[in-house]
Amino acid sequence: NSSQPEEESERSQSRISELLSNTPPATLFTIFLCTVVFVLQSFAILPTVTLCPYNVVYLGEWYPLLSSGLSHADFVHLAMNMMSAAALGATVERIVGSLALSAAVTWSLVLTSCVHVACSALASALLRSEAPMHARSLGFSAVLFHLATLEASVDVRPTRAVFGMA
Repeated sequence: NSSQPEEESERSQSRISELLSNTPPATLFTIFLCTVVFVLQSFAILPTVTLCPYNVVYLGEWYPLLSSGLSHADFVHLAMNMMSAAALGATVERIVGSLALSAAVTWSLVLTSCVHVACSALASALLRSEAPMHARSLGFSAVLFHLATLEASVDVRPTRAVFGMA
């Protein structure tokens, strides 16, 4: 049946348009920004930025504190993070608003990177080894944990479900 591929294409397009129309603007912008950064890095237009505590502390490379959270290792890493960002970001944004979510995401990008650097420095001092200062990170996962915490604190439901279990 020749109309079957057309129907599937129309359903797919309607799902995408439904997703776009139901996702608040700050959440969409976050997903768009991470995706654009990934595409530009894939074509070597932008370098993939990882957060290396050693480089922040000893070489003064401060830009990864913000930009490493927007970089992703591969397509699966990006897709998983952006699907989670769509769910968590939309929920939080509907409750606190677009400006507050934008501020929270920006703050979280920097704060979680600073925590990574501080923990690496502490581990380096305690272990008397420089190795923890070379532990690199990238991606939006730390921001997602922050958004999950925000969502849990602003949601009014009396119980929470984890993996479908209340």
